[in-house]
Amino acid sequence: MSPDIAPAVGAAAFWAFVAVCVVSGAVAGVLRNRENQKTIRQAIESGQTLDPETLDRLLRSNGPPPADPFGFLVGGLVLVFIGVGLPVMGWFISIQQPGSFYPMVGVGSLVGLLGIALIVASAFARKSNRRGRG
Repeated sequence: MSPDIAPAVGAAAFWAFVAVCVVSGAVAGVLRNRENQKTIRQAIESGQTLDPETLDRLLRSNGPPPADPFGFLVGGLVLVFIGVGLPVMGWFISIQQPGSFYPMVGVGSLVGLLGIALIVASAFARKSNRRGRG
């Protein structure tokens, strides 16, 4: 009787995919940073003076973009409405399968709370962008 290796191969493929994604993201960040430093070095070697605004723009291009409060708000609203719809779906399912309503209420509550968290995050991102931190 041969052992079934499909679960092990599936798990290995998943973790290999995660590793490739993490390593490629890190390498892309390093290469982007290296190119910006090369540009700054070439400008200094050629005798050009870099004003602080240009230097700041070159160095800031490596960082993450500012958080988009509109995206947080839209995602939060979608999750809140999904969180409301899941218990309704659970009620319809409980007509045929008794006992399925309360688990759907729990899942809907979790999804709805995640939506509320995104809505709160949109308010914080809006304030942060207004103060120039984003």
